Amino acid sequence: MASQGDFNPQDLNPEVVVSSLLTRSVRGEPSYKRLQKATLRSLSEYSISSSRLKIGEQTLGEGGFGTVKIGELRASSLIPFGGKPSTVAVKILQTDGFRETPLRVAYRLAREMKVWESCKHENVLEFKGFHLSKDLKKAYLISPYMANGNIKEYLIREAPPMEKRLQLVQDTSKGLEYLHTRQPPIVHGDLKS
Repeated sequence: MASQGDFNPQDLNPEVVVSSLLTRSVRGEPSYKRLQKATLRSLSEYSISSSRLKIGEQTLGEGGFGTVKIGELRASSLIPFGGKPSTVAVKILQTDGFRETPLRVAYRLAREMKVWESCKHENVLEFKGFHLSKDLKKAYLISPYMANGNIKEYLIREAPPMEKRLQLVQDTSKGLEYLHTRQPPIVHGDLKS
């Protein structure tokens, strides 16, 4: 198994995934379920129990795959925050409308988390963790809360001088360059203005 932060392109190789989907184990469990469970287990250190997470009412954003709300992450012995709760952004993934099985949705989530977790760069938002209910019907991705909101809201609200705007463009470019020069390259796919 790859260590934390390592990204193995084979984890997302369609040929490997399809091959796994077509074979069965000795115990009769489809190997795609084994693959999905193994992927989820490889991210277990990022699993956050629902008892540590309090999701607020304030919506930070909405999209086709879910809603982002402000939340509070309580400290644990594994992830200490100096004893104080940490303000976080919680992406509540929309799973009801999917035609796929809950385990398949969980696997897609796990693949996204595996890629995000491997990204370590000052211009890429940190992956804090996830929560996935036992019935696989509730899925949350947790990241740091950015008090200034997204860049569009910040530019409208603060109207920073041109020098600051150019610095923001440069920082965004550095983050994209990092993603695009990974092996394999990562395409964000949801970059906002």
